[in-house]
Amino acid sequence: MNTLCHCCLSLIIGLISLPSSSALSFATHPIVFPQAGSHILWIAQGIMQPEPSASPDSLPNSIKQAILQDIAQKTGEGLDSLQIIKAEERTWPDGCLGLATPDVLCTMALVEGWQVKVSNGSQTWTYRTDTFGAVVKLEPPAMPAP
Repeated sequence: MNTLCHCCLSLIIGLISLPSSSALSFATHPIVFPQAGSHILWIAQGIMQPEPSASPDSLPNSIKQAILQDIAQKTGEGLDSLQIIKAEERTWPDGCLGLATPDVLCTMALVEGWQVKVSNGSQTWTYRTDTFGAVVKLEPPAMPAP
């Protein structure tokens, strides 16, 4: 069995074995092989999202502090005027938490983490983190939720 058929079969078996309670979204990513130039292979990447946890109370304190300090530093807001209004567990598609830029290389592995909304009462910001808060990224404005 050639490699491409084996990969497709593995992908199909993996999809069939997912629990029905998981939400599954797909995105396609082109892979261009420089030797051939004209050959493009489209790869489907499945991202499994756990059932969201909407309670900010379930967010670890270390992540809360990292996010609040980051937005306070970026905006000049006092920590007492900022509040976490929503926190959901997420599985991000890569080490850049789905926020890759052309100048940054990202690990190509699923990363467990959080999507967190912070507000000062008049403005809201959305952050993405890994499980431990070692990577904390502010989503650009108008970034759609995965």
